[in-house]
Amino acid sequence: MPDKPKFPKQPASLDAPAPKVPGVPQPKPRKLVAPKPIMKPNREAAAPGQKAPGYLWAVGIVVLVVFVAGSLWLMSGGKRQASAAASMNASAPTTAASKPLLIVSSTKLPVAPGAIATTSELTQPWSAKKFLFRGAKGKNFAAMVVKLPDNSYWAFSLHEPYGTCELEYETDLDKLSSEYRFSATHPMVVNPCTHTVFDLSQYGTGPSGEVRGEIVAGTGVRPPLAIEVEVSGTNIVATRAEADVTP
Repeated sequence: MPDKPKFPKQPASLDAPAPKVPGVPQPKPRKLVAPKPIMKPNREAAAPGQKAPGYLWAVGIVVLVVFVAGSLWLMSGGKRQASAAASMNASAPTTAASKPLLIVSSTKLPVAPGAIATTSELTQPWSAKKFLFRGAKGKNFAAMVVKLPDNSYWAFSLHEPYGTCELEYETDLDKLSSEYRFSATHPMVVNPCTHTVFDLSQYGTGPSGEVRGEIVAGTGVRPPLAIEVEVSGTNIVATRAEADVTP
């Protein structure tokens, strides 16, 4: 069997040399540069239900900022409320109800005529002390001395003029409003039997002239019976009572 004809080996297309043309410079062969691999971010796959570490940091920072802002807001709100309350207290008028009232009490009441209290016992306006006064008929009756806002002292009998009821020195302003239907800004003398209210800051008319204790509510006849007092050193001394109506 005849042999197959042998053909000369053809050069590969890539290996074929470029044709040379006279007068034209031969182009330089190009260098093939391998393409750079695309860099992918190194992200760790999170397990199902688990947040990435960076996300947790972001959530933590947001929570911290919200907590700090809320705390500052609450603090500023508390300061505003405290400031508002302080300004309201500063602008509110000072009355007897806003201060603790003092009624001096003792196991043994002093008996007048004579010293019934000391100035150190009655230092606050409307402070008071109870005592006994020996009347013209030799009978003791209850009485009260009060320090007034002008730093003077006034004493009066707790025996109802021309009656049998005993008067009271009422310092509870709410009680004056609810039981006696009288709106007061300082303590009053009251008659629990007739619900008469006497105001020691005003003068009323008595048989011997003007005396403190004007009737501002109720059906009383006249102000409480007056007792004359004077200050001797540090003592408050009761000297005499209205003679014509002394019980």
